[in-house]
Amino acid sequence: MGGLLGVCPPLSVSLLFSFSIYPPA
Repeated sequence: MGGLLGVCPPLSVSLLFSFSIYPPA
């Protein structure tokens, strides 16, 4: 996921928040 982070940091942050709110459990 490091590559994705380097390509689109905002998207990564959005995904992180999404996982934080709705954990894929």
